[in-house]
Amino acid sequence: MTDNSAAVAGADAAGGVIEAAEHRRPRRWRQRILILCLLALAVPDTIRCVRYVLYARTPVGRVNRLLHPVRKPGPVGNLLRRTGIVKEPALYALSRSLAAIGPAAVPALIEALRDKEARVRVSAARALHLIGPAAAEAVPALIAALKDEDWRVRWPAADALGRIGPAAKDAVPALMVALEDYYGSVRWSAACALADIGPGAKDAVPLLIDALNDEDLWVRDVAVQTLGTIGPEAREAVPALIVSLRMWRRGVANDVRALGRIGPAAKDAVPVVIEALQADVPHVRYVAAGALGEIGPAAAEAVPALKKALGDEYGDVRAAAAEALEKIGAAKRQREGNAP
Repeated sequence: MTDNSAAVAGADAAGGVIEAAEHRRPRRWRQRILILCLLALAVPDTIRCVRYVLYARTPVGRVNRLLHPVRKPGPVGNLLRRTGIVKEPALYALSRSLAAIGPAAVPALIEALRDKEARVRVSAARALHLIGPAAAEAVPALIAALKDEDWRVRWPAADALGRIGPAAKDAVPALMVALEDYYGSVRWSAACALADIGPGAKDAVPLLIDALNDEDLWVRDVAVQTLGTIGPEAREAVPALIVSLRMWRRGVANDVRALGRIGPAAKDAVPVVIEALQADVPHVRYVAAGALGEIGPAAAEAVPALKKALGDEYGDVRAAAAEALEKIGAAKRQREGNAP
């Protein structure tokens, strides 16, 4: 943290302390002060601001008790247990405060993922999620957290791995297990994480195909999107995506988009994508035109339908159809030009 950013953080914290100290509800006051104290661990100037304002406005005994964690900073779990924070809003605020410290907080958060109390592990996983790619060193600990006995820990652990992105590729096997978790929230987060990892998650394609029939519609939707994100490596999912598209259920545009992202390997889906090009919903027609363009020359049979779409009442659909025709024609001409 630079000197300027530290000064700004210190000033903001001082203002927050004043507001918290004047608050009429002691419990909320106590929670806010804890969060500011945690921030003070990373910004030395904030410690002085906290001490000055609190000593001026509160009993000395309470101040000493609240500032004790700052004077002797221990593990995150100890701070939580000392202050007794248990309610969700305060835990979320705590996670944001820890994440504000940045990469320097990662070692302590890794340790907190092994804490005996679930609320501590949850807060640590959430904070790592907020830190994002800079928390890459926490990947092994987050992989272990995916096996936590409490689903409320597994859920944010999967979220954190997704936020870290491709650097979390080693977590793919564990995320594949999480795709079959009893709790829909965990399955959804696991599928999202695999999408963020991208093509490196290709080994999960068979399980993502199974997830297309998940009882949770949110899991089904994100499974489709994840297959599209994996791209050509998800070619074996084409038959299942065709079936899903023909069912014409919620999220049909996602099915079409996924097929387009798989590219030429999705040529068997061209007839059903042509049907989508004639859908009543303009957005579906727009996505279908784009998908046919991504499939390329293999979608040559769609040319008549795309030419018809040039007269669509919606400009976006007309533009997408024109671009698709250009891609199909240009690629075809290039291929013919390279022929001996």
